[in-house]
Amino acid sequence: MITKAIVEEVISPYRVKIRIPLLDGMTHTSISTPTGELREASVCVPFQMDPGFKKSDVVYVAFEDDDYSKPFILGYLLTGVLPGVQGNVSAETLNITKSAVLGENTSIGDIGYKDLQDAVAFVRNEIEQRSK
Repeated sequence: MITKAIVEEVISPYRVKIRIPLLDGMTHTSISTPTGELREASVCVPFQMDPGFKKSDVVYVAFEDDDYSKPFILGYLLTGVLPGVQGNVSAETLNITKSAVLGENTSIGDIGYKDLQDAVAFVRNEIEQRSK
């Protein structure tokens, strides 16, 4: 089963306590599960990515081996614009296995878009020359 849940407490960037309305009821109702008894969920994210969950975020949850005591978060349910998100990627390394389209404002360190284009053209030319 995949269902929606609400982040109730952030334990670490990769573990959060979640409220699953379908199973735990909504907060502040007589039949809701107390926050202290909620399930802890692991977070699925790319290596070294901090998902930045906050209390009240809405997430999608699945269950390992269909065991409701082993939830894991598949991702956010975007309910609006996330503050600070501008489409930028910051990483120590970047491995592209197929292709990527870089915008004209792309830079890697101090290397700008034009220099990146020149470098790619140089590498392609070298590969072409060596394959002859």
